[in-house]
Amino acid sequence: MLFLNHAFLFCDMIAFLAGFSYKLQLVKDGRYGVKKDDKWNGLVGEVVNRQVDLAAAALTVTPLRAEDVEFTVPFYETGTAFLIKRPYMEYIRPWLWLLKPFTAGVWLVSLVAWLVVWIVMIVINKCSPYEWERKYKRGIAGKSQAKYYSAPNSYFSVSSMLFWQGYEHGPASTSGRLLIIGWFIFVACLAVSYTAGLTSSLIAEEKAVGSDSWFDVRGLGQKKVPFGTVKGGSTEAFFKNSKIPLHAELWREMDDQKTFASSIDDGVNRIRTDDSNYVFIGEREPLMWEAMHAPCDLLVIDPKLQNINYGLAVQKKPRANSS
Repeated sequence: MLFLNHAFLFCDMIAFLAGFSYKLQLVKDGRYGVKKDDKWNGLVGEVVNRQVDLAAAALTVTPLRAEDVEFTVPFYETGTAFLIKRPYMEYIRPWLWLLKPFTAGVWLVSLVAWLVVWIVMIVINKCSPYEWERKYKRGIAGKSQAKYYSAPNSYFSVSSMLFWQGYEHGPASTSGRLLIIGWFIFVACLAVSYTAGLTSSLIAEEKAVGSDSWFDVRGLGQKKVPFGTVKGGSTEAFFKNSKIPLHAELWREMDDQKTFASSIDDGVNRIRTDDSNYVFIGEREPLMWEAMHAPCDLLVIDPKLQNINYGLAVQKKPRANSS
C-alpha cells in the first residue's frame, strides 16, 4: 500500500473508533488505480475486485474512480505541482563571496589605481616644495612632520582610505590634496558599487522561473520544454478533460510527443537523465517527497492549477433491486 506510514495512522484510528482489527498489505503493482479496457489496476482495482475492504493511501478522489468505489469524506487537500531539475549552483568557497561583486578586471584596475596613488603620493612628498619633507629641509616643519608622507606612511594613508579608515595628517601641498580628494571619490564610488553588488549576491534567492506560472516554466532555458505526467493517472485526466484551452493544449503536446511517464519514479528518472529540461506534473505531496530526499537535485513549483482531495476508498455497496 502506498504511503505506508499514513496508511497505518488512518487504519489505526478507524480500527480504534469502530472496534475492529485489520491486516495491512501492500498493493501488488504499486499503482493508485488506472482504468484500462474497463478494468482497474492498483489500489482501486483491488477494492473493486474485493481483494481488500479498504484502500488507505493518498488516493485522489476523481469522478471516474467514484463510479466504481466509494470515497470517504476527504481527509486532505492538495494540488497539482511541477517537478523540475534544480538549477545548477556553482559552489563558491565562503571567502570568495567577498570577491564576487566585481569581475577580475575591476579588481585588477582597483589594485593598479591603489599602487599608482601610493607611488604618486611618494613622488609629490619628495618633489613638491610645499609638501612636508621639503618644508622640513627648509626648516619650516618639524622632523616628525617630514615623515607624514614617507613611503610607509603614504602606504598607510592610501590604504586606510581604501578601507574607510581615516588618516590623522593630510598633505600640505595643493597637488597632494587634489590627489587625495580624487582617490577619495574613486574609493567612495567603488565602495557603493561593491556594497550594492555584495548585498544583491547575498539576498538573491535561487529561483528556476520568474513565477509559479506554467507559462514561465514553458520558457525554461529559453526554449520550449517537454512536459509529462503519469499515463492514465488523475493528473492526465485533469488536463485531458479540462475545458481551459491552455490545459487542453498542454495535454495535446504530451500526447503528440509521447512524454508520459509510466509512474512517478519513471518521471523522476527522466528529469534526472533527460537533457531537454523535462518537467514532470503530478500531485504536490508525492513530488515534495521526491524533492526532499537525496540527492536533493529536484525542485517543486506550485502553479495552483487545481485542488485535489485525498480520500479512503471502500467497496461500493450493490444497489438494492427496486422490484
